[in-house]
Amino acid sequence: MSPYLHRVILVVFGLGGLLAGCETVKTLQLAYRAETKKCDLSPTRDQIDTLPYSQLFVKIGDACGTLILGDVRGEDWYWYSSDKTVLVTRNGLVVKTIGFGVDRVNTVPLNGDLFRKKTRLWEEGNFSYIIDFTKHYGITVHAEFVVMGQETIEIVGKKFDTLHLTSEQRTSDKKWTFTDHYWVDVSSGFIWKSIQHTAPGLPAHEIQVLKVVGNPVNP
Repeated sequence: MSPYLHRVILVVFGLGGLLAGCETVKTLQLAYRAETKKCDLSPTRDQIDTLPYSQLFVKIGDACGTLILGDVRGEDWYWYSSDKTVLVTRNGLVVKTIGFGVDRVNTVPLNGDLFRKKTRLWEEGNFSYIIDFTKHYGITVHAEFVVMGQETIEIVGKKFDTLHLTSEQRTSDKKWTFTDHYWVDVSSGFIWKSIQHTAPGLPAHEIQVLKVVGNPVNP
């Protein structure tokens, strides 16, 4: 058995009590994150499809792992790891993190829904939002989105026709500046791949959606 399936199955069996009686993936609070310093996971499409859960692959610096969609609260999707590390996404944007040392506690848009308003219309433009971190609150971030053009990307054997957008972002005091990237499905607006910065001092989160159970709606 591959390391990918072995580790995920260990989590599933370890949380077997939680699975009893669950009818949808929304009730499953389980996932796996690699407990190694270097990324050593290379899942195949067959391995991904074998698991009946929505899966998100994340690489942060030299570490990587697969998180499982464990809960949906309105537009917020909660992706869980076995050690209770959590990423929360809203329409493709990471809006909250738990267990990363420097965590994003909350994200509040100031001028509308980021991806529902911008990428679904393939528009360039400016966007601002407020972030609360673990020890710092009310940090305003300004973002400028630019359409780079259409790109065909491949995620573990599957190809997607996407629009590549970049976002130059900075805090009001200009102490934190960074560039995020998003690859958005040209047909559905679904964000299959992204590179996002969640907090100062942390490497970028390289995110790929491996599988979504049901119709793709921005996670």
